[in-house]
Amino acid sequence: MGAVLGSISLGAWLAACGLDEIGSLDGNDASLNDVQYADTPVKEVNPEANPPPLTCQEAGTPLDASCLGKPVPTGWQPIAVQVGANLSCGDGGFVSTPLLTSPVLPAGACNCTGCGATGAWSCGATLWAGSTCTQDKFDASASACWVIDHSSLSETLTRTGNPICGGGQQTGFQDAQATAITTCTPQSCDTDFCALGNQGYTLCIYNSAVTDGGCPTDFPAGRVVGPSTTVSCALCQQCALTNADAGCTGTATGYANNDCTGGVVTVATNNGQCQNPSGNFASVFYDAGVPVANCGPATGPNTGKVALDQPSTICCTQ
Repeated sequence: MGAVLGSISLGAWLAACGLDEIGSLDGNDASLNDVQYADTPVKEVNPEANPPPLTCQEAGTPLDASCLGKPVPTGWQPIAVQVGANLSCGDGGFVSTPLLTSPVLPAGACNCTGCGATGAWSCGATLWAGSTCTQDKFDASASACWVIDHSSLSETLTRTGNPICGGGQQTGFQDAQATAITTCTPQSCDTDFCALGNQGYTLCIYNSAVTDGGCPTDFPAGRVVGPSTTVSCALCQQCALTNADAGCTGTATGYANNDCTGGVVTVATNNGQCQNPSGNFASVFYDAGVPVANCGPATGPNTGKVALDQPSTICCTQ
């Protein structure tokens, strides 16, 4: 059952709240009609979750409900309600059933994680040294030290790999908020139904078979109610690479010592041009610079729908 909002006035409860014929509410705007939603498990129907029918055996409604001011229509039964509360119905003759109305989808109910990448890139380097960068060749797939004594150096980088992005994962808490209602259903023809009108209850009529809030003419103020809510979240988005053209950034550095230490003699970058310093280097260190695949958008949709389970209708005169 969804979390409960604070007490509100009966007028606000009776006001329109964007519900459709089964008491559902979009968590955003009309554009959600085109959004795909994840499958929502079907909840088991529990007839006892709604107010029980009257146990009187006589035809019609012999219970004294004259305080309603209008005859109780066929198929409907008297019911007393308090909005924004979950109370008992006093001594004997009534069954108290907590219900919900006006469900809303709070922020965080339907959040998606960012999309992660599967796979990665790697960067291979082709280094040339000596005799205008044509004499000796060194292929490196990762950072490495090449012991070579020359006075010219070039570097060409090649990116390989095919990382792909998956869809985001649902991380929202997938629950709704709704307004609580206390309902008191008389269970005997002798129950003093009208007395609840002097105890802060509003006297109305109820029909478990009407699910769209439609009301008889004499009881025009209606509201869809239900024992709990179900949230349906939009499917998380499939993501794409945001840096599909990212390049390798490794460098080749010629050092004076033969263990890739000492003074720097020359530096070659990824352009294939031959570097000719004034002196010789004794070793070359290739420092691999591999781009990381980024996937976007950073978050998926924050949209969803909420509906009342086992919807039924309460109607009042105003």
